[in-house]
Amino acid sequence: MLDQLNEQLIDKGEDCIVFDHDCREGICGTCSLVINGHPHGEKKATTTCQLYMRDYANQLELWIEPWRAKSFPIVKDLAVMRESFDRIIQSGGFISVSVGSAPEA
Repeated sequence: MLDQLNEQLIDKGEDCIVFDHDCREGICGTCSLVINGHPHGEKKATTTCQLYMRDYANQLELWIEPWRAKSFPIVKDLAVMRESFDRIIQSGGFISVSVGSAPEA
């Protein structure tokens, strides 16, 4: 959705909207946004990068805001400073879970 909006802005010669993204597979959490007042949008167990515009087909407006937290100040538009998050990951402060994948061959 934001990619398409940015393409339209580029075509008009306007500045793009700055936002964070990395994997675009719903794994890394870099895409964290607040959509219509809900973290990652209203769809449960879904990250922002996994949402489709068809999920919002009945809505006339979308309110998209940066992820809000004191330790993650806004850099520009929808991008936040993520050093606090990076420090947590580097110190091993994330939880790894077995999701029950198939055994290795």
